[in-house]
Amino acid sequence: VAMLRGAGVLAQSALCQGWLTDAGVAAARLLLSAPARFAPARVRCHAHGGRVVAFRELLRRVLAMHALARDHHMTISELALRFVVHSPGATSALVQVRSATQLAELVARDVSAPLPLACHAALVAMAAAPSDDGAGLVHGEGARVWHWGVPTPRRCVEAAVRRGVHAHSCGALVAHALGGG
Repeated sequence: VAMLRGAGVLAQSALCQGWLTDAGVAAARLLLSAPARFAPARVRCHAHGGRVVAFRELLRRVLAMHALARDHHMTISELALRFVVHSPGATSALVQVRSATQLAELVARDVSAPLPLACHAALVAMAAAPSDDGAGLVHGEGARVWHWGVPTPRRCVEAAVRRGVHAHSCGALVAHALGGG
């Protein structure tokens, strides 16, 4: 509709609040490898009326998207940006960075080419469910790849550390998940 009216579309949070970055992947690995008390099965979103979502499933999807990106010889951030930038009607993508280094890395990514067809199809399939008749895929309320308002990777890892995840036993993963490399 926006395209037909000559309006631009801004894709907000193209990197899913940092989850579709290397630090987000590190956070997902850390939180999924920790006991459940450090990464709850469900979290309440800040948006969508405080909807409760299956958090560990979202973390598994981050890792699945990372594997898909790696299979197609790109970073998870590049995969996300290429998907958003080449979505029909999208005219801009909004991303947030915490440092000049992150900005330089994002600007250096070549997102001018659309995703390979197989990669794009796999991403679409992640956000869909089989149709009732089994003839195809449908998008539904519960089949979102991400939910707006889920806490950022940094907040989740900081909460896990406060709950007692031992930074000394997995210090490099914690540091990477917090953006420290």
